[in-house]
Amino acid sequence: MSNLDTTHSRKPLRLKVILIAFGLFIAAMLAGTYFASEPEIHAEWHSPDAKHTLTVYRTQRLFSMPGQGSDAPGMVMLRNAEGKLLNRQKIGMVQLASEPEWSTQTVRMKLILEWQLE
Repeated sequence: MSNLDTTHSRKPLRLKVILIAFGLFIAAMLAGTYFASEPEIHAEWHSPDAKHTLTVYRTQRLFSMPGQGSDAPGMVMLRNAEGKLLNRQKIGMVQLASEPEWSTQTVRMKLILEWQLE
């Protein structure tokens, strides 16, 4: 009977250890995402008149599954020649960023943005 009691009492302990390990793993992933280093430049384009720059930044992630490296979220920023931030927008995946279409008054990135230029 004592052997049965020992086996029965080990199951809750194993479950607790597994749950704690899983919780620590999730906490480390979330902390790594929150405290990740500065975003890196994924792509950058200059307007034909060199008055504006459109930059796509890739948000660093601590963990991603194999094959998901380019699925990282990011931010698109529009700056003027002096470096002043004119507009910004989050994007779900940086791989969606495409070559922008520039006109004298707007910049457009297919399916993502269309902004007025100052």
